[in-house]
Amino acid sequence: MKKVIETEVQVRFADVDVFGHVNNIHQQAYLDLGKTDFYRRVLGLDALADNPTLVIVSVRTDFLEQVRRGDVVVVRTWVERVGTKSVTLGQRIVVRRAEAEVVCTESESVLVCFDLRAQQSVEVPDRFRELLF
Repeated sequence: MKKVIETEVQVRFADVDVFGHVNNIHQQAYLDLGKTDFYRRVLGLDALADNPTLVIVSVRTDFLEQVRRGDVVVVRTWVERVGTKSVTLGQRIVVRRAEAEVVCTESESVLVCFDLRAQQSVEVPDRFRELLF
């Protein structure tokens, strides 16, 4: 069974544009918060300092519905697959409105395991593999 991490995100005043919805760039930042929370809670990583770490090499995001001012926003993050040197994360931005959940955004990110000292990609350590599923 997949580990799904939920990260509640506070919608800030500056995130909302003149149309009353959260700009797509800010939604991408929400997804990044979900990734950082996933690193910390699942792998125990400080995303900026631990070695090896995971670095993003590809992101695909689909914006399905608007995220609006006043929505309760949750980012869900999970592992889709683990390769030799890469990990693919799936994510959704879900809002809760009047007792219903709406999937507003779906994203997939490919991350490569990276040795900061050697400045090169490395195989995903066994300790990561054990923690990811």
